[in-house]
Amino acid sequence: MKVGTTLDVRGQRMQVRELLGTGGEGEVFRIDGTGGQAYALKWYHQPLATDLRRQQIGELIQRGAPSDSFLWPHGLIDDATSGRFGYLMDLRPADYVGIAAVLNGKAPRHEAAVVRFSYELAAAFRDLHIAGLCYRDINFGNAFVDAATGSALICDNDNVGIEGVGRSNVRGTPKFWAPEVAASRAMPSKYTDRYSLAVMLFYVLLAHHPLEGARTEAGLADAEANLRHYVYDPLFCFDPANDANRPHPDYHPHVEAYWHALPSECRELFIRSFTDGLREPRDRVVDSEWCGVLAAMRDHFWACETCTRPTYLGTAASDRCPHCGTDRTPPLTMKVDPNGHTIVVRPGAVVSAHHLDGNYDFDWTVGAVEAHPSNPSVLGFRNDGAGPIRYIDARGTARQVPSGRRATLEPGVSIEIGRHTISVRSAE
Repeated sequence: MKVGTTLDVRGQRMQVRELLGTGGEGEVFRIDGTGGQAYALKWYHQPLATDLRRQQIGELIQRGAPSDSFLWPHGLIDDATSGRFGYLMDLRPADYVGIAAVLNGKAPRHEAAVVRFSYELAAAFRDLHIAGLCYRDINFGNAFVDAATGSALICDNDNVGIEGVGRSNVRGTPKFWAPEVAASRAMPSKYTDRYSLAVMLFYVLLAHHPLEGARTEAGLADAEANLRHYVYDPLFCFDPANDANRPHPDYHPHVEAYWHALPSECRELFIRSFTDGLREPRDRVVDSEWCGVLAAMRDHFWACETCTRPTYLGTAASDRCPHCGTDRTPPLTMKVDPNGHTIVVRPGAVVSAHHLDGNYDFDWTVGAVEAHPSNPSVLGFRNDGAGPIRYIDARGTARQVPSGRRATLEPGVSIEIGRHTISVRSAE
């Protein structure tokens, strides 16, 4: 495939405009149509353009994407002369970067965005597994994030397969693959996806690999050592029964603080993932469990005013920053009744359909927290609904707040939205 080539795409002439990247499986191009449409085209190298792969991609196209978080294949293109083929997918928006760029400092790390990305990643794989599919190769190369908001996108979906059907084209990526796959005892499945997802979440939330610590820093990291530490004799760095692989304070000074800042529910899921889950695939944490804990973390996230690093409501460290040691005033919270969801009052926090109905719908919002345009220390609740909401101030005076307008958030305030009441109070 050459830049400038004209293709027939669903009866429309489109032109190959730009080579976006080259990998082991093929090349990815941008193609543009005369009507302004633009897509990405993955064009397979000759040895990999097999009939079986084409059939597998066709099945994925027929099934459709499990959720909007996947840049899913949606059309095949063939070249009868060479026997090669490729598939179309939507272009990745320019504001999305690889999650590795956030972890290595090439893109800014915003802690609230990191938590949202973690939730959306778990939710995406929940939806994929519910659809009867397995991903087979979760790694840094296929996870992308809008660094400002935390919105997640998953690319390179052509290795997705039907759970328990057929053989995989891939086995996974070192340090992400489950031990039984690396040791050739099993093929990729939803159970090995769960292991890889837990590794990714640990990397994202703690900027560290869960099996690295004092043991892995004690000697040369050659192939034999890697097999021992990641495959045949792995040890979780926070294993409660064995502290021989704790994060090394000289090499990983940040990890202990991030760990203790996490809610106990999140720490417990990681412990299960990398103790019982290391040895028994069916004991691994399922995606829906991650979604429940990470959804609460989105609401309970609280950045240190001094160092901007995270803590969460309900943790022992919430009154003192575990990262820089600063004493902090507890934040305001919004409690949504009758469901009981609690949300930290901070710019960007939202009250969504999930908080009203418990349905994990964070996209439909009924209100958001905004800083006052001339006084950033004053926070208000913006009414995102179609109609007015009832606002009762701390003195008990009620008024209507029209759609698009905001009202000040302070202790003692309550907001009525239909049958739901939002009460504002200090976290104390």
